[in-house]
Amino acid sequence: MIFLAVILALACAKSFAAFDTDAWVSYVKAPTAAHADAVVKGPKAAFDTKLLERSELRLIEGLHVLEYEVAAGDIHSIQLAFRMAREFPLVTDLSEHLAAVIGRSVRSNPAAYLTAVQLLADGKCIGIYPTGDLFVDRDAAVKLEIESRERALKSVQDGNLKPVRDTCLAKLSKN
Repeated sequence: MIFLAVILALACAKSFAAFDTDAWVSYVKAPTAAHADAVVKGPKAAFDTKLLERSELRLIEGLHVLEYEVAAGDIHSIQLAFRMAREFPLVTDLSEHLAAVIGRSVRSNPAAYLTAVQLLADGKCIGIYPTGDLFVDRDAAVKLEIESRERALKSVQDGNLKPVRDTCLAKLSKN
């Protein structure tokens, strides 16, 4: 685990400079709607080498907080996960992990997931397909999860979200 943390820290050094680290630290300490919104909507932090050196591991160590909040369906945390996915697209390990985390929100709060896709991901259904350690070499688990995600998405009847819902359902059924 420590090895993964070190690798992720090195990999995201450049991207992290554009991330508002103070707001992230506040969110990790107290994952409230206000703190999540501060990261989602806040300005990008200026590059500060000393802050970056102190903060990279905070980003990685704090991911479990984000993961729990997203899995619980917290709309603000879901939007925060989408913002982070947008901030770190070239950091493969981190973006893959974020996609798996985001995917867990499909079942817990499908309307929040679709809203985030619509507002923060330009209609890209990040994390729609089940990925991550839970699904490696477990075809039956993937099949059940796809069915559960389809049911959750179909439960969203908001007219404003139907186009993005249909896009995500189509993408999910293609896999």
